[in-house]
Amino acid sequence: MSAKRVLTGTVLFLALAVCVVAETSNPGEPSRPPQEPAAVDRHGDPLPAGAVARLGTIRFRNVNGVRGLAYSPDGKELVCNNQVVWDAATGKVLYRLPDHCQAVSPDWKMTAHFDPASKEQPKIILREMHSGKKLRELAWPTLGANSWQRPVTRFAPNGKSIVVLIDDEFGARQARAAVIDSESGKVLADFKAANFFAHAFSPDSETLALGTMLEGGSGTLQLWNIAKGLVVRNIDANKDYDRDIAFSPDGKMLAAGGSGHRVLVFDTSTGKEVGRTESNHQFGSGSAKCAFSPDGKTLVADLGAGTIHLWDVASTKTRLTLDGGMFVADSLAFSPKGKTLAVGLQAAVRFWNVETGKELLPELQGLDSAVASLAFSPDGKTLATGGGQWNQIRLWDFANFEPDRKLETRSGNFAFSPDGKQLISCANNNAVHVWELATGKEALRINVPEADRVWAFQFSPNGNRLFTMDIFYDRMNRQEHKHRLSHWDLATGKLQDSWTLGAGLQPVLLAPDGETVVVQSKKSGSILNLRTGRDRWLEDQEEGINDHWQQGELSGDGRVLAAGRREPDYSLWLWEISTGKKIDVLKGHDQPIGSLAWSPDCRVLATGDGFSAHSGARTDLPQSIRLWDLATRKQLKCITGLDAQIGSLAISPDGRFLIAGLSDTTILVWKMADLVPKLEIQDPSQAQLENYWADLQGQDAGKAHRAIWALIAAPKPALAMLRDRLKPMVAADADKVRKLIAELDDDKFTVREAATKELTELGWQAGVEIEKALKGKLSEEKKNRLESIANRMHEHSLPVILRTSRSLMVLEKIGSPEARQVLQKLADGAPGVPVTQEANAALKRLSSRQAKEP
Repeated sequence: MSAKRVLTGTVLFLALAVCVVAETSNPGEPSRPPQEPAAVDRHGDPLPAGAVARLGTIRFRNVNGVRGLAYSPDGKELVCNNQVVWDAATGKVLYRLPDHCQAVSPDWKMTAHFDPASKEQPKIILREMHSGKKLRELAWPTLGANSWQRPVTRFAPNGKSIVVLIDDEFGARQARAAVIDSESGKVLADFKAANFFAHAFSPDSETLALGTMLEGGSGTLQLWNIAKGLVVRNIDANKDYDRDIAFSPDGKMLAAGGSGHRVLVFDTSTGKEVGRTESNHQFGSGSAKCAFSPDGKTLVADLGAGTIHLWDVASTKTRLTLDGGMFVADSLAFSPKGKTLAVGLQAAVRFWNVETGKELLPELQGLDSAVASLAFSPDGKTLATGGGQWNQIRLWDFANFEPDRKLETRSGNFAFSPDGKQLISCANNNAVHVWELATGKEALRINVPEADRVWAFQFSPNGNRLFTMDIFYDRMNRQEHKHRLSHWDLATGKLQDSWTLGAGLQPVLLAPDGETVVVQSKKSGSILNLRTGRDRWLEDQEEGINDHWQQGELSGDGRVLAAGRREPDYSLWLWEISTGKKIDVLKGHDQPIGSLAWSPDCRVLATGDGFSAHSGARTDLPQSIRLWDLATRKQLKCITGLDAQIGSLAISPDGRFLIAGLSDTTILVWKMADLVPKLEIQDPSQAQLENYWADLQGQDAGKAHRAIWALIAAPKPALAMLRDRLKPMVAADADKVRKLIAELDDDKFTVREAATKELTELGWQAGVEIEKALKGKLSEEKKNRLESIANRMHEHSLPVILRTSRSLMVLEKIGSPEARQVLQKLADGAPGVPVTQEANAALKRLSSRQAKEP
């Protein structure tokens, strides 16, 4: 049949099909609107439903790590971790291998799978590579029925045999390596040792090299003749056990990477060392990786310190050094032609040209590990991200969702200065680094004396001071580890003040004032001001937050503490910081809450399922992000469909975007306007307003905060009421107060009692003079009386103090010019009084937030 006739027939068939469809459709039925195409990221990969952007890429990324990299014989495919197969040119996922895959044959025709159901007689199942069709089962000898670790399996280069390594009988230090014929299942060789740390077949498949630990704990490198089942050579390599070994393509050399930042090269015929490459880096795992190029001219060595060395075999010298970005390689693989080196780093694969040392595929560069930390610059234009083994910090141009640059530092935590010009970081040790973002250079380093680790820090609101929390061992008194809060002058780096927490107290969060700490003990949680020593217990926490709480976060204004409960219900608890009273308990999560983020207006709280990236607790359950409305205490949205675990959450300073750092190295972005409806304006009656006013001074924090948000939703009547009823604090006559303080030492008891009563009634009107007096030398009785009066002043449970403080929250959240006028009136009150201080702080936060709003 001619091509013309085929084409004509096809056209006629399609025309007929169109006519049939037209005749059978219902003319009265409205046509369906075309579906909008799924949103994609800058690389063309689909985004989860509702997300608007992805920072980073999912290409050449694997959440379970990037071990076991191997190219297909034609170089067009790359397998990772025996789980996922990528297009080697683009990083797109081509297909995934069935569960429990242990190895891929060199010709890419078979895969070997561990059968977890075969406990009595463990088995390896061989399958066809692309179809998954089961070919046969192989059994191997064990040391007993108490196998505690999955086997490690590898095909020989000729594909005719498989080595299976297992550790049996937990704690007994017994291991076994069996070489099995992949066709018949016959055991060709059976080797035993205390443990095996690395293995490799010779190119001719006749020799098996094993990095072993022998009886007594000594490490060695053994070459076994498979046919004879005998050790033909013992090589004293790194002594500290060989973590990675590789034969040269001609089998004449063997490279061994140990845990001492070095790779040694040996002549396989003599066992003598013929070269080495090593590093004197002080950080990193020290567990070196190594691989020979296909032509045998180059040895690549990752020395466990963030750098990758290309070693010229002929000259025994390092030819090129590649920057691994502080990460330790998990896997190394040359392309079949030897021109490209693939390096597995944490959760990502990066590529280099072997001849030039130039890194390839720069468009796919991003983060190499799970995103454990997020922080926005105050203007919201820059996003800092960090995570992984060495917590490298990357800065992003958030306006364009593009990578900006890396900071050459390691950090578990970081934060921007209030002016956005500096970034502070700490790498889980006693050193705190301050970086100038314009230059990327370190401006200041503060080494906290005697500290084992600085775990929390933040700038003061004006940016002049730095607050740090560290843990140290009290060596002088040989006591347990204690926690310490310190204040530092950022201009000089000098210590200004410090306070040590009492024994048995563990801080959880540091409040914005740099003095208040949420602490936990074995039996309770409390809010402690370290400067004054005054504390407030968290309501309903008799069991203690140490045993039951996963994550906690203070609202941006420092008024509300949110914490996720581990068990039994994974609930979200809310407390009022000023009183320690419980506001509410919100339920909806079906697994522990791993991360939290507040919106700038403190109305919305985002919570993420999954794991704490800092604690390392992980889960394979489906992940979700939930948004809670603090005005109604209801769940607004549940975001699902995430393919990776949630490591961190943040909301942009202008409140427009929600972002999530994931274990697949990416950051997803959603528009808050798509997730959160605007607060509905209410028109309460006068009777309702009076009820709200009464609730503001009550001891029921839950009821009081419902009143707060009801008033925020009714700005006009709320402002009219608060403008008339809130008065600035006026200081009492200073001479009169000093006279009353002096009378506390009077000889007559009745005079002392009368002065105490009047000072107590004056409260904060006499507060400045009382605080001054407490700093001087006092008699014991006078000191006790003044401290009692001061403690009474500081009690937020006093109705008038409670109502005023909660009213300030209403004014700040309304944020209109009229609300600012009322706040300013209160801020002009007596200096040093909490109401005055709170009003001033609210004005500053309001100005900062409004400057960031679009």
